Order: sequence, then C-alpha cells, then structure tokens
Amino acid sequence: MANPKIAIEAILADREKTVKDYRLYPITLGRYALLEAVGSPMVDTSKKFTMLNVIPTLFVCMNDIQALKKYGAGDVEALKADAMAWSEENLRTDDVPELVDAVLKELLGVNKAAPVPSDDGSKKAGG
Repeated sequence: MANPKIAIEAILADREKTVKDYRLYPITLGRYALLEAVGSPMVDTSKKFTMLNVIPTLFVCMNDIQALKKYGAGDVEALKADAMAWSEENLRTDDVPELVDAVLKELLGVNKAAPVPSDDGSKKAGG
C-alpha cells in the first residue's frame, strides 16, 4: 500500500462531524450500502443531483445507526419516505449545499482508501 496512513485514517474515522448545527456521521460500510440502495448521486455517478435523491442521502448520513438499522434492501421506499418526512422538520434548504459538500468530502476520503485493482491484478489504495 502506497500510503497506509490514508487507510488507517479512513478506518478509524469513527467520529462524528458537525456541519453548521447538523451532525454528520462517518461513512461506514452500512451507510455506504444504504447510499447505494437509495440511488445516491454521490456513489452512483450516473445519477443527477436532485433533491429527491439528495434528501435520502443526507438522511442516511445524518442519522445514527439506531435510526437506520431498520432499513434493509427491501425497505428502500420506506427509507425514502421517512427521509422526506425527516427533511421537512430537520433541514433548511439553504444549508443543503454545505451538507452535500461535507458528505462528498467524507466519501472522497473513503474512496481514497479503498483498494482498487491495478494493471497487474494486485490491489492498492485508491486515489
């Protein structure tokens, strides 16, 4: 691994961050899986950024594991509906761009540490 410090930082990044007065949780494997399930444009680059897919993304990133553990692969529509209701009470529209930026930075950190296959078949840190 070219830079093990990057991987160590990503693995140990279990601390919450505060963006404005919002809590942002670290991107764990479970959160990443939920982001994939809801079609987050932050993990699926073929998706356009719309409020309909950004709101579930923020819901996943801004709720603790206790609130998220009830959602499985078959519960995507329920998660999206809950995210919409949550956003009405918990998000201010003018704060969304800064929150999206913070989530993107978290995801870049995760992706930087993720192993990717090289041309010779070995794995190295992403980048």
